[in-house]
Formats: sequence, C-alpha cells, structure tokens
Amino acid sequence: MFDFKREPRNLRCFLCGSNDLNIADLGKKLIDSSNFYNQNEKPPRFSYQLTVCRKCNHVEIKSSNPCWLSTRKHTFITYNEPSDYFPLIANLIRSIDIDFSDASIHAFSYKDFNLVDYLCEEIGISSVRKGDHAQTSDLWLPTIDTQGKMSEPIALKNFLGEIELNNKRHTIVLLSRFFDHASNIQLIKTMINLTSKSVHLIFDINDYQKLFYSSTLEYLWNERRNLFVKQEIEQLVKQLGTRCLAFAYESQTTSPTIFGLISNLVTNQVEVSPNNDFKFPKPNVIEHLELLRDKWAKILPLGSKLGIIGASHKGISLAQFVLSDNVLYSLHDDKEVLMGKTPPVDPPLGFHKFSDFDFSDYSHISITTTKTIATKIVPKVRASGFNGKILNFDCQILN
Repeated sequence: MFDFKREPRNLRCFLCGSNDLNIADLGKKLIDSSNFYNQNEKPPRFSYQLTVCRKCNHVEIKSSNPCWLSTRKHTFITYNEPSDYFPLIANLIRSIDIDFSDASIHAFSYKDFNLVDYLCEEIGISSVRKGDHAQTSDLWLPTIDTQGKMSEPIALKNFLGEIELNNKRHTIVLLSRFFDHASNIQLIKTMINLTSKSVHLIFDINDYQKLFYSSTLEYLWNERRNLFVKQEIEQLVKQLGTRCLAFAYESQTTSPTIFGLISNLVTNQVEVSPNNDFKFPKPNVIEHLELLRDKWAKILPLGSKLGIIGASHKGISLAQFVLSDNVLYSLHDDKEVLMGKTPPVDPPLGFHKFSDFDFSDYSHISITTTKTIATKIVPKVRASGFNGKILNFDCQILN
C-alpha cells in the first residue's frame, strides 16, 4: 500500500511551485525504463514519486534523475509514432500565414523524421534539418565546468545553435512528445521562448484529460514526467507572453493525443478539431494506482507465477510500479535488439523470448502490448496449452 504524505523531501509542484502535494513513492530505486543493459554493467537507479498538486491538480512523476529530458537511454531503443494524424498537422501549419518557400523545418527528434518528409511534400518546404537532438538521456544531463558551475545540457546547446544559424525567414520546429518528457522548467521555458514572429513550434502531448478519466493506468511510465493537460500548456505559454493554438485528435493507433501550435502569429484560439468537454483532472490518480496494486495482489496469491509479455514501457511499468516485491514474474519479448540484454527490472524468473516459451507451470499471463497485438497473442498462448488467467496491464481478463 502507498503512504500518503504531504511534504516529504520538500517536493514542489512543477507547475505552480506549491509543496501541498499528494505523493506516492513508486517503490525502491528504479532503473530508467529504457535501459536494457549488458550483464556486466551496473546501471544507476533513481527514486520516483507520483505526485498530484492539491493547489492546481497538476500530475507529475518526480525523479532524482538529474537529466532535463527523459528520453531513451540507448540509441538501439526506438519508439514508433503513428502517421494518421499528419494531414491535421499540415492543416495546422497552414493556419500560419507565411511564405513557406522562405521557411525551414527542423526535427527535434528521430520521431519527427517521417512527419518532416510528409510536410515537405504536402506544403512545399524545401529547407530541412533532420537532427535527432533528443538522442539519449546522458546528453541531457546538465554540464559542469571546471569551477563547478552548472549549465545547460550539450544537447540543448546544439539544438539552439542549429536554430540560430537558420537563414530562412521562418523556422518551423517539430517537438514530438517533448512536453511529456521534459523534467526541467528552464528547458520548457527556453523552448517556448524561441517563438517569435519567425519561429513556430508544433508539439503533441498525450490527452491526459481523457486518460485520467479512463479505466487504464498504462500511460504511467518513468520517462513521462509531466502529465500536462491542454489548459496547463496554455497557461505556461500565456505566462511567457506568446500564443498557443491547440486542437485534439484521437489517433486510431496510439493513445488520445493533443496536437498544437505555439506561435506569435496565432491571432485567435481557433479549434481545428473540437476537444471533448472534460472536467479539469481531479487528484485521483494515486488512489487509482493504489486500487490497481490491490487488484494484482489479490489475483496473484502466494506461489503464483506471472509471465509478462511485452518489455516495452507498459510491461516495465507493470513490474516497476504495480506488482508487489514478492511476485514471481518473468519478462518476455521477441525484439531482436533486446536479446542478450538485461531488462531494467530484476525479474526472478528471468527475461526470455515469448515465442516457443513453455508457460505450462505459470498461473497467470499479462499481455502489455497494444490491443491489436494482444488479440493475436491470446490464441497463441491458448494453443500452447496454457489454461490460466490472461490479463492486461489493468488486471482485466482477456478472453
């Protein structure tokens, strides 16, 4: 069970600075969830807390990890992004009345590369910079000079240098999944303050306003630090004296997502696609997590053996945040890049491929992939002779 505390470690809200927080420690010190490491390595571990501000309701995962942007740990780890929303991004960019023949487009992350290609063809932007400035988390550690003075990470310096050297009249910057992973307020302010009459930012965030009221907690992930809702992004932007045009769109291949434009050429808060009218998030995420932990504890009596299929962030988060320490579990994934690596958890039953694994002496299986993939995996598990319970991340039975 989680302990509710008001002011441990002098933690403060990222958004409003209040120290009046609901806080849940997320267990013992954890390894970065994307840090699949070699067996002889000893990766660093960090503390994590799920916090909900009593004053402004902002939800955050705090960490002792000092990196400013909690991006992937290794370059061999990649995350696929959907493409079905690309036409809506193009329409959003067209809402800025600029000469696109005198504009350049810049990718902040490798996740933006496919979108860059689409926009160049669709809008006619010929000046392109595909820089993967997000890179790995180590490049987002603050730098320390010979006198011990701390300054911004080298990755941020490189990105700002690229934008400064641009010789086009207008600069469009794509920031896929940036706000979810930024853990330093100076970094966020630096990005927003780039906007001028010639610099325009396209961003996206998970639609946490929907997710907070959904039946799932699979969006929790120790690389997601600030679970911003649309109003909070608008608040940050307004405080810094610029404008934000945002719209909501629910992709069919990913979680509900908000896409937006930050630009000083936006004159009206026009909704490109209407948001559903949700109430501002209430501080119930910690209680939701505590209930989920209780569900798993009850369904896994002493002596149970759980196989977790899927070693992406949901499988890792289930092991890190939800399961109690006395659960016997193993992780399973068929990604070739992960073979021979040690996962960022310590499963007492090991890390194995899913294909051809014998689950006959297991009591439970959890499939933490997408629903589409899960529907393909369930028949394979049943065909292998497994007769136990098959569940998803949220402890719901999968038929």
